[in-house]
Amino acid sequence: MDHAGNYLGDVQIPTTERALVNAVSGLPGPRNHLILEETPMTHWAIGILRPHLTTIQACDPKHNRIISRSSRKSDSFDVQMLCKLLRLDEFHEVHHTQHDHRFAFRSLAQNYLGLQRDHVRAKNKIKAAYRRLGIVTSGERVYSVEGRQPFLHQIKDEIWQWNLESRYAVYDRIHEQVHLARKHLKLISRRYPEVQNFQKIPGVGPVSAATFSAFIQTPHRFATRSQLIRYSALSVTDRSSDGKQIGYRRLERGSGSTELKSLSYNAWRGAICSKRDNEVQQFYQAALEYNGAHTKRARLSTQRKIL
Repeated sequence: MDHAGNYLGDVQIPTTERALVNAVSGLPGPRNHLILEETPMTHWAIGILRPHLTTIQACDPKHNRIISRSSRKSDSFDVQMLCKLLRLDEFHEVHHTQHDHRFAFRSLAQNYLGLQRDHVRAKNKIKAAYRRLGIVTSGERVYSVEGRQPFLHQIKDEIWQWNLESRYAVYDRIHEQVHLARKHLKLISRRYPEVQNFQKIPGVGPVSAATFSAFIQTPHRFATRSQLIRYSALSVTDRSSDGKQIGYRRLERGSGSTELKSLSYNAWRGAICSKRDNEVQQFYQAALEYNGAHTKRARLSTQRKIL
């Protein structure tokens, strides 16, 4: 599409570095802009094409309703709609850092959080198997190598014994990888000086500080405080018509980083449970008084303040 909004056509290009570079290098005009929908390969594509274009941006496909909700669906039509969104500047941009080490650091944090979720699932599956056999388990003792033996001895059926041993083998492997990923995350986070500053906040430990740094990457990507709150999945819906509220106010669903939301909650809980008086406790108590002892509103306000 040219500067006047005339659609010039589309072509199919193989997903290789040489083909993509040749395609954008041959574009006419002194200023060329490219928009991509966010995919697992977007960061790679932006990295190789950025030197050959005036601007290159990625957009969130979940916000492109003109494409996702359209009755028409084809590659050619999608290209036309993306061109229109770019020309009108009506797309939701996805931030991509220009520093590959920052991108790798974020991937490391995502890997650690994913392993943590797998760790919880493996633990739940073990206890679920015991419940099916009528064996009551409580606490963390059932997961240790020594603590699991009394429970395994209660199982007489060899099939169920193999079932539990298999689940324990998966759990042990994931448990090992979680500790290894946490070790690497702490080690790499030492390269970023802001991680040490984040740990000065009550309730924020080394892993939380490293995760926050990995996901935010740079504060300059957020023009306002509300953008950071929305990105952290802590913003509240604001729907009204003719000055009247539509529905009820609640947290926005399906948008933002739930990892940062969970991080702020854990930091709030750690600071509140601390025996030492700290800034987070003071802010939370003030928020309680302001919100009329409404604990959820006070907690959410404190989580936003932590971020």
